[in-house]
Amino acid sequence: MLNKLRSVRLGSKGFTLVELLVVIAILGILAAIVIPKLMGQNDAARVAKVKADLATMEQATQIYATQKSVQISSVSGIADLVAGGYLVATPVPPMQVFTVHDSTGGVLLAAVTSAQTYTISLSGTQERPVFSASANYLIENISAWN
Repeated sequence: MLNKLRSVRLGSKGFTLVELLVVIAILGILAAIVIPKLMGQNDAARVAKVKADLATMEQATQIYATQKSVQISSVSGIADLVAGGYLVATPVPPMQVFTVHDSTGGVLLAAVTSAQTYTISLSGTQERPVFSASANYLIENISAWN
């Protein structure tokens, strides 16, 4: 029995140093390809959150105005939507600084601190949600963001 174990152990081979180096090199090449593609996804996620939040508030504002036959006041706009059950909670903009590319190729830098929120502002003839970061971005302006 002991001789059988020794023969199995001596006859089996492990990985050679060359094989291990080849595998490590392949993993390094794959990492070099994948990691840069994932690096810009944080900004894209923040832009998508702002777009989704504003679209949700836009719909809630329209439903509120239709059901109540009044426009939301800019002072208490989002609080009215939350209190009326049109929004589950007050939406919070994504924190930190993120870069936004618009459809013309321009670059905007949105820096959001804890004090900045979404607001409701008059656009044309109706109240519209805006994202108050470095400037007031209405929902139409944000739709041009990439």
